[in-house]
Amino acid sequence: RRSSDLPALLLSVLRQMLPPGQGAAPAAAPLREMAVTRPTREAILGNVTLSMGHLARTADLLPLLQGLDAVQPLVGVAYEGKGSAASKNAAIALARMAKQPAMMERMRELHGIEIIYQYVRP
Repeated sequence: RRSSDLPALLLSVLRQMLPPGQGAAPAAAPLREMAVTRPTREAILGNVTLSMGHLARTADLLPLLQGLDAVQPLVGVAYEGKGSAASKNAAIALARMAKQPAMMERMRELHGIEIIYQYVRP
């Protein structure tokens, strides 16, 4: 795999783990349907959102993340997690993505700005 495939792969995992309506994949999501325990699920989401935050540090990857609509599943994780490590990591990734105006606008549409302020104090 090329390194540019990593964001798409991570977003695919996120979308499969989220409940429908929170940025989840529209098709059947095999990861969501697996008998994954809550701690394991939280660990997966925490690691994926942490990785997304690291990718969002790289300015060259922001247009790729925008094209993949990375904001939607991250907002879903941030709202679903209610204080978990995954939701905090998602908020940090969103804050980093907010540097790009188009992604900031997408966050506004999804009410993601509020979640950033809960975890990331300016």
